[in-house]
Amino acid sequence: MPEIAVLIPEGEDFASVFEVVSSLCEQLGFSPRRISSEKISEEELTFLRHSVAAVIDFTKKDFFSAIVMGICMAQDKLWIGISQNGVELPANLKEGGEIIQYQLGEAGLKELRKNLYKALKSHKDTIRYDVQHLLKRQEISYKPLKEKGENEFGYREYELAEEGFTFIEIPEGPFLYGKARKREELPTFLMSKYLLTNEQWHRFLEDTGYDWKGHWLGRVRGKLKRVPEFPSEMADYPIVDISFYDLWHYTEWLNRKYGTKETYFTVPEEKQWEKAARGTDGRRFPWGNEAPNHELALYEKDLRHGPAPVDSFHKGASPYGCLHMAGNVFEWTSSFFDFDFKSRVVRGGSYAIEPMELECSARFSRRPEIGHWTTGGRIVVLVW
Repeated sequence: MPEIAVLIPEGEDFASVFEVVSSLCEQLGFSPRRISSEKISEEELTFLRHSVAAVIDFTKKDFFSAIVMGICMAQDKLWIGISQNGVELPANLKEGGEIIQYQLGEAGLKELRKNLYKALKSHKDTIRYDVQHLLKRQEISYKPLKEKGENEFGYREYELAEEGFTFIEIPEGPFLYGKARKREELPTFLMSKYLLTNEQWHRFLEDTGYDWKGHWLGRVRGKLKRVPEFPSEMADYPIVDISFYDLWHYTEWLNRKYGTKETYFTVPEEKQWEKAARGTDGRRFPWGNEAPNHELALYEKDLRHGPAPVDSFHKGASPYGCLHMAGNVFEWTSSFFDFDFKSRVVRGGSYAIEPMELECSARFSRRPEIGHWTTGGRIVVLVW
């Protein structure tokens, strides 16, 4: 978790103060560490430099509180000062930060907790963008999704168990977009970890009677062919041969069943897709800048080969943990391709594409009313 340095004087009187500060930091998703107010070690200085913010108790106005504040100001790092009621601080100590007065005792510490919480939230724009979402989590409702906890990449996952979905929280903030690596900003959203599957599509058709013009694809003697009915042996493979409008109708069905005033299911825009695929560092491929190989993605196969199960190729996961954002099947986005307003953008490449066309910035177009054997999609959840 992102770390916050906490400098509070030693002594029994200040033990309860540190307990209040540290428990609040942990509640907000930070990892607090107490720094000695008598002698700052080299290890503590290193920790302070790498922390995202600092809470400094100026009650004793000692040398080390000034040192910590000075380091924070030199690094343009957020610092929040606290001080017991009645202590006058020089004006220069207040420059560049905030001082919260408090009193010892149950009522005073309760007030300190409330004011410190407000301060951390009000200053969240000055904290590095990669921890802003930790503060915002206190405000966002993901209902009806249920939290699963953090994945191996450190990002929270949520599930819609009724429909077999796992969504990954993509935090707000900037990322590098397109071949030109232009800086773009996006708010927090959730991206489905896996491609939409045959089983999920089958459940939708059974529930709605939707008039799908596409065809099921199954394996007949090892080759991909059209089959008349849902191929149960390929339940966990991505649904293909769906048009953009087919996928859009699927999201509208999800909204009728599970959508709320705060939660909206839809087809991702290409900027949302690209951030979920490449993260914030402008990498070429979801896994980094290493050239593709067949342990990272499925590509360079003929049309009879077909796609792979959605829960495969874990070595090629995106920085957030989304699978198959390079290779396997193309993915619909809601964005128009340039200015013709006739074609939609598809992203990610497919099992039948060349390796260098798997780059996260690569754009392709499809007519939205036409499905294809190499094209499927995934779902995004918008929250506000």
